Amino acid sequence: HDVVAEPLAVRKNIGLVFQETTLDGELSAEENLQLAGKLYGLGRADLRARIAEVLALFELTDRRHDSVRTFSGGMRRQVDLARGILHRPAVLFLDEPTLGLDPVNRARVWEFLERLAEEEGMTLFLTTHYLEEAEPCDRVMIVDRGTVIAQGTPDELKRDLGGSESIELVMSDPDPRLLAEIARRTGSEPRRTGSGVIVAVDSAEAILPLLL
Repeated sequence: HDVVAEPLAVRKNIGLVFQETTLDGELSAEENLQLAGKLYGLGRADLRARIAEVLALFELTDRRHDSVRTFSGGMRRQVDLARGILHRPAVLFLDEPTLGLDPVNRARVWEFLERLAEEEGMTLFLTTHYLEEAEPCDRVMIVDRGTVIAQGTPDELKRDLGGSESIELVMSDPDPRLLAEIARRTGSEPRRTGSGVIVAVDSAEAILPLLL
């Protein structure tokens, strides 16, 4: 669909979970979901079933009638996620989707999202600071200060980096002789970043004393 010529068709096929909550605090969790479902044109029976499913997923069934303004930050995040996946979009955009969630709920969210991607053919497009969340992705792009510094499949990136750990050295103006010495001692070519250099190594614990 052309985003200019067919904006409604585009909106029907995408979902969005913002980093900051956009819920109506005066409405209950269920009312926020009902509003979103009606805007996306879901039928009454289908909407009721999907609301029950996502509330159960996030263990919010007992709080479904409570005003969202009484929820903790983590609970509001859960309702945001529930709303984003309610209409089963073809493409779901997620900005830091598990920010503020505890490890148990993070795992639960990703189990559900991966199941949606597999069963519904949904594409997930996300930003995250958690490397383990990037691991199952088909493609990864690493951005530093607005500049793409690496991209590819997770396996390609790990192979290119040449190690499972990394050491970052903060310096204002790396001396070429120092970079050459770092490469000699680590066996890996250092990459420049906005604040210095980063070098991939097999064992940071073993290499760091050599650098110091």
